Amino acid sequence: MNVIPSTGITDVKQSIPPTSNGDTLYVGGDGTGNYTKIQNAIDNASDGDTVFVYDDSSQYYENIIINKSIQLLGESKETTVINGNESGDVVTISSDHATISGFTIEDSGDDYSNHDAGIKLLSNGNTITDTYITHNREGVYLSSSNSNNISNNSINYNRNAIRLHDASTHNRISGNAIITWSSSFGVYIENSSDNNMIFQNTITNPDGWALYILESQGNNISDNTVMKSEYGISMVYSNDSIISNNFLKQNEYSGISLTGSRGNVISQNTFEFDGLFIWNSYHNAVSDNTVNGKPLIYFEDESDMIAPGNAGQIILVNCNNILIENQDIKDTSVGIELWYSDNCEISRNILTHNKGNIYLRNANYTRINQNTLISNESYIFRHSLELRECVGNSITQNDFSSTVEYPRLFIYNSHYNNISGNTFSDEFNGVSICHHSHDNNIIENIFSSKSSVTISISRNNHVIRNINVGGISIYASDSNTVTENSISTDHMGLGVSLEDSHQNTISRNDIGNCDGAISLVDSKSNVISKNNIIACGTNLAWFSNFPLLNHWSRNYWDRPLLGPKLILGEIRIHRDWPYADIVIPWFDFDWRPALKPYDIDVGNITTVERNVNCHEGVGGYVK
Repeated sequence: MNVIPSTGITDVKQSIPPTSNGDTLYVGGDGTGNYTKIQNAIDNASDGDTVFVYDDSSQYYENIIINKSIQLLGESKETTVINGNESGDVVTISSDHATISGFTIEDSGDDYSNHDAGIKLLSNGNTITDTYITHNREGVYLSSSNSNNISNNSINYNRNAIRLHDASTHNRISGNAIITWSSSFGVYIENSSDNNMIFQNTITNPDGWALYILESQGNNISDNTVMKSEYGISMVYSNDSIISNNFLKQNEYSGISLTGSRGNVISQNTFEFDGLFIWNSYHNAVSDNTVNGKPLIYFEDESDMIAPGNAGQIILVNCNNILIENQDIKDTSVGIELWYSDNCEISRNILTHNKGNIYLRNANYTRINQNTLISNESYIFRHSLELRECVGNSITQNDFSSTVEYPRLFIYNSHYNNISGNTFSDEFNGVSICHHSHDNNIIENIFSSKSSVTISISRNNHVIRNINVGGISIYASDSNTVTENSISTDHMGLGVSLEDSHQNTISRNDIGNCDGAISLVDSKSNVISKNNIIACGTNLAWFSNFPLLNHWSRNYWDRPLLGPKLILGEIRIHRDWPYADIVIPWFDFDWRPALKPYDIDVGNITTVERNVNCHEGVGGYVK
């Protein structure tokens, strides 16, 4: 039975002085008249009272509602535990000017639509301090809740540590230690939650975002330590905020990123082993930041300049004719980034161990030459050189190497770019052309025998006179040309493979030391002619579907053949599960195979003229 606390109390624990001008009600302990349930004490309290909870009866398995302006104090945050028993919100505050301090609050429910939380704030002017908040769906959740103070708490291992939702404004979040190990957020500010202050917190989230601000304006993020998160501080369609004096270290994707955001001030931040990344963001003031002890160079709306030397990172936004040369940039998010910047030159730089070495977005007619681009192990990885929506760039005489299985050079929805005279010296994918990229030239580059070229959902690209290509794959792509290349996979894969690809030309290539030379799957109207196919196993060529609809002509098939070369394949009729496909063995022919190998000279790229025309012919045909 619950009773109102008596006045004749002799228990020593009840001698703790009240911290407000109201009465103090006690929960737990062995004093006469103490409550056994926290909620019962709250129900009997009045505005201005204090409810003090002893740890003797901990844990308290309750779902508490605070609907009065009271102080709820725990004896010790390490040992005074309120446990929600994995159901609903552990503590809900619906009145203004309440205080919670000195507890461990844990084990809310996991209802996404209800936003089950350790502490849910639906009111204004509350204080949450000196509390452990752990193993809840939302650690602290604010909905249309303003001018609260959330300070000096340990908020660990919740799905989201602190979430400000539905125009929660003018809140102070300070001095908290936050560790979140989920694909969600440390601090999540969204839906017009404006003018909040987030300062002097330490935030870590190895699997997600440390601090994510969405469609919220005028926030101040200062003096925080954000480290070892997948993403550090992310501003998404959020404007007019201040991000200053933060220490950002070893955040995998970026220390700070701006997406569709304007009018922000980013100043005096210290980046170590990460950096700044910009996407579709303009008119931001970026100044006095350092990356690995060197200045972060940020130019916006500049032209006809040379970037200062000894930079830790270089970012150009809406610039023209900027020269970046002789830099040594390493261990940052993206070494050099160009956004809507044209006619620039990136030359003779050493870019090593960045998550992305060079990133171009809507950047045209840039000359990228004689750089050393080295990438290393990272579970979040940008391609070493990445072009997106770019036209007319020249990428020549660069040295690419990596220990990560990603394409070194990634071309996405980009056109009329020339890639020539580069060296791809590692064993992974060298060049990837994808997503509606057309009329790009990959000419006279040197590959390792395991560094490959892929073309996906793209057309009219030309792969010509490259040396030692570790396989060429073409997927859902039409009218591409692959000619006069030497192709070898050290018997680790196919020489050339086509899938769902039509009207491509594969001609006059040396295809050797592969595990099968040519494979066609669901592909038709392709020309496969005058290739040398040597030492490629027993099954040199194979197809699936569209028999007799590809043109195999005058290839040399590992030895002289006096009659037609039989090419084995199948007709496959696909059926939905659980029914097996119907497979009918079939065949095609190269009716006039060559009697001896062709003399195909792919050229010596150390001596040939650079910037060759992709339509020039070299090498001699068999006479």
